[in-house]
Amino acid sequence: MHFIKHYVLVVLLVICNFAFSQDITLYQQFNGNYDYTAFGNTLNITENGANSPCTILTSSSAALNLEPNQEVVAAFLYWAGSGPGDFDVTFNQVPISAERTFNLTYNQSGTDYIYFAAFAEVTQQVQNTGNGNYTLADLDLTDVIPAYCSPPGSGTNFGGWAVTVVYEDSTLPINQVNIFDGLESVNRNNQTLEITLNNLMVLDTEGAKIGFLAWEGDAEIAVNETLRINGYILSNPPLNPPNNAFNGTNSFTGSNTLYNMDIDFYPISGYINVGDTSATIQLTSGQDFVMINNIITVLNTELPDATISIDNTVGGTECNNRELTVDYTVYNLNSTALLPAPTPIAFYADNILVAQAATINDIPIDGQESGSVSFTVPAEIGADFILKAVVDDIGNGTGIVRELNEDNNEDEIAFHLLENPVINRLHDLEKCDIVGDEYFDLTEATSQIDPIYELSFHLSEEDAENNTNPILNPETFRNTENPQTIYIRVSNPDCFLIDSFTVTVLDCPLPDATISLDNLLGDMECGNRELTIDYTVYNLESLGILPAGTPIAFYADDLLIAQSATVTDIPIDGYEEGSITFTVPEEIGSDFILKIVVDDIGNGTGIIEELDETNNEDGIPVHLLINPIITGLKNLENCEVIDGDHFDLTESTSEIDPIYDLSFHLSEEDAENNVNSIPHPENFQNTENPQTIYVRVANPDCFLVDSFTVTVIFCPIPDATVDFPEINACRNRILLLPFTVYNLEATGPLPANVPIAFYADEIPLNLAYTKNSIPVGGSETNEVQLFLPDNLADTFTLTAIVNEDFNGNHTVEEIRMDNNSFSRQVSFESIPPIPNLPNLIKCDEGFNTATFDLTVQDNLVYSGSDGLVVYFTSLEDALENSNPISSPSDYKNVSDPQTIYVRFDNDICFATASFLLKTEKCAPFIPQGFSPNNDGINDVFEISNLLDVYPNFELEIYSRNGNLIHTGHNQDGFWDGVATKGLLFRGSLVPVGTYYYVLMLNDPNYPEPFIGWVYVNY
Repeated sequence: MHFIKHYVLVVLLVICNFAFSQDITLYQQFNGNYDYTAFGNTLNITENGANSPCTILTSSSAALNLEPNQEVVAAFLYWAGSGPGDFDVTFNQVPISAERTFNLTYNQSGTDYIYFAAFAEVTQQVQNTGNGNYTLADLDLTDVIPAYCSPPGSGTNFGGWAVTVVYEDSTLPINQVNIFDGLESVNRNNQTLEITLNNLMVLDTEGAKIGFLAWEGDAEIAVNETLRINGYILSNPPLNPPNNAFNGTNSFTGSNTLYNMDIDFYPISGYINVGDTSATIQLTSGQDFVMINNIITVLNTELPDATISIDNTVGGTECNNRELTVDYTVYNLNSTALLPAPTPIAFYADNILVAQAATINDIPIDGQESGSVSFTVPAEIGADFILKAVVDDIGNGTGIVRELNEDNNEDEIAFHLLENPVINRLHDLEKCDIVGDEYFDLTEATSQIDPIYELSFHLSEEDAENNTNPILNPETFRNTENPQTIYIRVSNPDCFLIDSFTVTVLDCPLPDATISLDNLLGDMECGNRELTIDYTVYNLESLGILPAGTPIAFYADDLLIAQSATVTDIPIDGYEEGSITFTVPEEIGSDFILKIVVDDIGNGTGIIEELDETNNEDGIPVHLLINPIITGLKNLENCEVIDGDHFDLTESTSEIDPIYDLSFHLSEEDAENNVNSIPHPENFQNTENPQTIYVRVANPDCFLVDSFTVTVIFCPIPDATVDFPEINACRNRILLLPFTVYNLEATGPLPANVPIAFYADEIPLNLAYTKNSIPVGGSETNEVQLFLPDNLADTFTLTAIVNEDFNGNHTVEEIRMDNNSFSRQVSFESIPPIPNLPNLIKCDEGFNTATFDLTVQDNLVYSGSDGLVVYFTSLEDALENSNPISSPSDYKNVSDPQTIYVRFDNDICFATASFLLKTEKCAPFIPQGFSPNNDGINDVFEISNLLDVYPNFELEIYSRNGNLIHTGHNQDGFWDGVATKGLLFRGSLVPVGTYYYVLMLNDPNYPEPFIGWVYVNY
């Protein structure tokens, strides 16, 4: 096979300009008595470039002129321009939308410039219109090109259109017209564009030519702008000089005013040779930015073009028949030469060669030849395959005829053969004649047959052939004859086969083992799990001996607990007695089924074939006398307390399972006899110290007796109490409550971290804790913060409870638990409110800020009372007495106005009030002199209440002669005596003397300027 390969080599020498584009590739090929022409026009009114008019048309016209014997075969409209694109235009007033679009981005000096091209086929319109004038309109780029015009842009503003027309002329030789398109550029940094056409067959060089459509070429830029074929530079002077190929010309009309677009062609007969199989086209540009939109080659190339069709197939309709006959036709359509005989033909089944043929005669242009081939599909090919016919193929994918198109040589169809199913390893079945009916699993005979097939069993061959009366349950078939023939039908969706096997019942000399459990010993003793079993193994109603070593398994609720075996061979109608002793595992409960099974290796599997496999076991229910379980029995101790020492005896037996009957006794004898039980074990008062208590634990079968001791011991136990002094409360103020915890009537210390809960009218307030261990007779005083709710009455009950949290939980065992609470009545107190305080107003020192002495309000706040005055910036801080103003006598406001909050606090309560801080713009104070001698004293003309107070002020300083020597504004600060205007002292310190100022505040409150004098002395 041969393929036309199209290579585009773009050499990018990136400096500061680069482009992104779409490769030029083969769009369409025409073979026959064909040639091409082109017509079109620019939208530029002059060549673009620096200082050219930044104007563009939205329509232009051009003419098509064909000879009478030339007929339009195809017409392709291209239009292009600067910007992202206008893809809807009109062509002779017919609306046209782009069918394909191209784009290119060119970066020049860091700026991206976008260009577009569009394509639409207009063959029918041109065929209908014929020769005459054509107008492309509604291509509107007027809003786009200003960014491309120079200046400020790159000078690449353009627009235009062209129609490539392929026509047929019977006087022409057989030509191949190739149309390549895309959008690529050449420029100073992308100087070469190469296209290599391979696998050509040039039979005659006469009339060969190449043409192209290019955009944005400039006639004024001619730096290595060349078009080469096979290394030869093409030119057509004076229209197309060899070094300026892209110069705004039209070779078809001879025009040189096709501004910024080129429609050119060149004869190339002198640069190709008969027999050439490739041609290399090269475009270059050393400076000019040029875009190539299409390239057309016209070469005298005569080749056949073989195609094939599968017309009909015969065969494959009978089961297991693989003989096929294929009817086919070979064509030589759309070609430029005859297809020679014998052109080989290969036939493939799933890419495996199955047959070969060849054409008999030369097939002329647009001719055809039919043929037929018969072959057998190989067995390795499955029932379903792809049948493929390939012309110009010697059987390995290789062709011998050079063609116009090497990609259209084959045809294929999906094919299905009717194949028989496969019957593998069918075998006969046999069974011994044992007790009862014998059943066969017929599927055992067919287990090797692939389950993909449908399979049925029948009693006659006729039924199998007709697929009637299948055996309904083949897994449990009972024969009606002996031996008996079984017929099977194996089928797939297409075909079926019939085969058979036999089932036979045989007479076999087999034993028949049974067993009986004769006696059980050891199950009537409490706590005993060792059992002895006497048993007998029989071989009754049998046809053969039962061999020695026949296994016996013993189970408790299906758990294997012992194993044995017969000692001797047991003859027909004989038996053998045996005995075994074993221990029942602890995991087996008191009630279970004891089962013995003969011919069982311990997992339900037998090793002896018997006449009857269903009578091998015997069993009885067993009930063991199990002792109760006494766990976790423990001695009890109680501390000696004031109210007596009682024991809850059930605490000692809390870990014993409650399923048992349990009683407490004062003697072991009573416990053994189950008499005189302790009536109230949860509240037992000991009569001895220590004293032994006996416990009896019983189930319905057995009982056990055990004991523990109860002991009264001396314990160091605390006794916590609490109180607090009389106190007054203040609303909106945290109550600091002192309290004392005591450990008086105690025998041991009160530990640290004992909780004390505080309540107001039963409302939880806070928890406190003892800090240290309090010895016997000792106490500890502490303080707690209490946040009193706003809804409390003016008088309320304050309660403290030691050794208790808010959930009523106690952390310490005490001698007494009834003396932990202490309460008092508490009343809210108040002080007189702070009188209204006046706002403070100061002169603006800049940015609406001033420095205030807040303490001037102190006397008003005190109002003759003793207490502490503190100032705050928020009400929340004032109420919480947090974040006070640290220097109230020297405070600078942060907003204008700003609210300041004051808190007056005495020993009883507190009150709050507020006032405002405000600033006002005061008149500036202007001194009458300063001494700019850099001694740090009075070095500048410092005007108070000016800077950042009147931000728009303007200060002018004049000499005694009336000359302006300085102009100052807010951002300049105070004047330092250096002249900033005039010619005499500019940049220098002014001489000692009197100067005059004009100060304009530019403020509505001071519309008139301040005018006066200032003396400069140093």
